Amino acid sequence: MEILDSRGSSLLLNTAAGARRFPDFIVCEPVTRRHQGIVRPAGLGHLLFLGAFLLDGGGATGRTGIAARSL
Repeated sequence: MEILDSRGSSLLLNTAAGARRFPDFIVCEPVTRRHQGIVRPAGLGHLLFLGAFLLDGGGATGRTGIAARSL
């Protein structure tokens, strides 16, 4: 596994470190020991993987950040 990005206390992990093809991901929050797998969308397996990142979860409330309830 490889850490691709972090935002607040959340980490984005690549399940196949060094993979050239589009991998599956895991978003985890080590402090609370919560995690959520993200399976690559069907049809992307043939594409080259260039990178991934987490985005702020700002919504209509104007709040930003990735909340634990988002996992």
